[in-house]
Amino acid sequence: MFKARKTIDPVYDPKSYHQGLPPAAWAHGPHLDSWAGHSRDGRNIWWAIGPVPAEAGMVLYPEMAGQDLPPDPRTLYLKAGCPLPPPTYLPLDAGEMLVFDPEILHGTHLNATADTRVAVSMRLNASRPLFDPGCFYAREFWRRAADVEAGEDVVLHLPREDNLGPPAPARPRAPAAALPVAHAPVAAADGVIRATLDPISASAPRVIVDTPDQRLLIARTRAGLRAYDAGCPHYHVDLADGGADGDRAYCPGCALAFDLTTGRSVCASLALRGHDVWEQDGVLHIRRTP
Repeated sequence: MFKARKTIDPVYDPKSYHQGLPPAAWAHGPHLDSWAGHSRDGRNIWWAIGPVPAEAGMVLYPEMAGQDLPPDPRTLYLKAGCPLPPPTYLPLDAGEMLVFDPEILHGTHLNATADTRVAVSMRLNASRPLFDPGCFYAREFWRRAADVEAGEDVVLHLPREDNLGPPAPARPRAPAAALPVAHAPVAAADGVIRATLDPISASAPRVIVDTPDQRLLIARTRAGLRAYDAGCPHYHVDLADGGADGDRAYCPGCALAFDLTTGRSVCASLALRGHDVWEQDGVLHIRRTP
């Protein structure tokens, strides 16, 4: 029954998002569970069997509640171009439970610790599920709590088409607090890229410099001007969509934090590649590291 009901979508391709990495190196990008076919009126429970530090746990983005959040049909994670605030980390002690609304934007932090994260994940509905009319696939097979408590393995089939919720209400797209972007030509004969800054970019703490073959992140830090590749070294997700506080920038995909004074993260093998950068008369000069 399950296999007969399963829908294969020609666009959905989560394996390409993980880029061939082993499951231990996966991280779920920000998403709403209804995008992936879960009921949108349930509650998620994340039960930590062992300690789950912030660098290996769930992250939430409660500031995004009520906003129009478009999914990427390839991954069913948040579509690129939606700037995020810094993630809210949710460390758990052994035995603690995190209970949250699956329609709050959430994801998982890349496990940057040396320990295996052990947790039980479950979803509970107080009544029949309500599936998002826009999802291409729904989790139609359920178990009742009373049957589980009685030790009976009874599976209920609740077809998607019989349990559709109302369309999501129209919501205005929140104003994007996107980073200023400066466009630059290819490197000059001396190997230096030059990007002219407008007044907004000249005073912004972070600026994206677009070249024909690469995006660069320029940061004004307490230690001075810094330049890095704009893609997170984990999945190469564009850091332009990630939040920042002080001298830290966060990957909008795996929630990893990068120290913009050094380019380092808590994971020794994941650091931003730095480049030489200086500013003169409103022009950024960047000499890329080979």
